[in-house]
Amino acid sequence: MSASLISLPPGAVEVKPAAKLSMVDLEELDAEESARREVIAGMLKAVLPGLLGSLVFLLVWQVIAHEIPAIPSPLKTWNEAKVIFSDPFY
Repeated sequence: MSASLISLPPGAVEVKPAAKLSMVDLEELDAEESARREVIAGMLKAVLPGLLGSLVFLLVWQVIAHEIPAIPSPLKTWNEAKVIFSDPFY
């Protein structure tokens, strides 16, 4: 495989100058980015503890269900709940 060079005639490609950002534009971009990060951090702080707590609860439930066969596992419970919830007015 060999590389070849393509030559274009003069004026075939229009070169435009790069857009110049003023310091005000950069400050606005920094403020927007900072605000976006604050929103994301706030959402994570609100949602993450609940998700982690639920995950730990399910993990402990699974371990207990594995050790004590009389207790159904979370998966068995979920499958039975789907059956009940699919026809609640039987």
